[in-house]
Amino acid sequence: MQGNVALPRSVHEVVEELFMVGGVVPADGRQCWAPVAPGRWLPMQTHVLRRDGASVVIDTSVTALRDSLAEGLDHVLGASSLIDVVMTRYNFDTLVNFPWLSRRFTLNQLFTSLLSNFVLGSDTVMSFMDAFEDAHVDAHVRSISDFEPMAMAQNQDFEAGGRRMRCVGAPLRLLQTNWVYDFDTRSLFCSDSWGCVSLSDPDETPIVRPGQSDRLDRATVEAGLRNRFDWLLGADTDPIRRQLDELFDAYPIERLCPSHGAVIDGVENVETVRRHTDDVLREFSRTPVPLLVVGTPAYPTRVVDREGLKESA
Repeated sequence: MQGNVALPRSVHEVVEELFMVGGVVPADGRQCWAPVAPGRWLPMQTHVLRRDGASVVIDTSVTALRDSLAEGLDHVLGASSLIDVVMTRYNFDTLVNFPWLSRRFTLNQLFTSLLSNFVLGSDTVMSFMDAFEDAHVDAHVRSISDFEPMAMAQNQDFEAGGRRMRCVGAPLRLLQTNWVYDFDTRSLFCSDSWGCVSLSDPDETPIVRPGQSDRLDRATVEAGLRNRFDWLLGADTDPIRRQLDELFDAYPIERLCPSHGAVIDGVENVETVRRHTDDVLREFSRTPVPLLVVGTPAYPTRVVDREGLKESA
């Protein structure tokens, strides 16, 4: 970080002004949205952009990693930092730690999605369900905190932590999702997309650096897309491929920063992921739509009473 100050295990400096803060969980199938990789570890993190006493925290990660988050954020943010928080989508790993974060640090602004079906100044009209999800995020944030959410409109710039950033509609998504582009570090914060790289050791650095493209083989990228976005199988993926091409052509992206999985650093690594993603999406469009099993899976179940719930909380 600064000078020769040692970083705690929960912090990794990606590039100057940009840090990953979080921990790892076993990639053993308990995360249904991530490829099953017994014996490997899945990074989960929040990202912090810091400059001159002002910081941006992107998503808030999960409660299971709160001790690591507390250690890492205390180190990176310090006591005097004024913090802006950006939420990319409505899900537990984006907002569940927000009340805790607002108690522990001095928060300035919270950015969520635009609360309208119409994106002013453009010809974009959101679907009803996307607008409904945005309204749900706004209502939920108000119910868990005293903050008035700031709206960030897709394909529009906004200022957070003294930085120029842009809200980008996510072509790859399940729920209504925004990606965020930071102009200074040329980083794309891609939420739950491309979180495909796990670790062989929990102490391994969760960053794929230039020269490590062997960690980004096509099978790895495909497994991540297939597990998180299984609805793409048999779908017409041409519109998504075009949107991704437009996005990558419009912005000089030097790294992909997902909320889980290793950060993918370096222009060549980003291009590798882009190429594999396009190939996989083209193949998905030719894949038969998988059959769905309707009914109750034969999962082990147990009855938990009120006292048991209190003990597990």
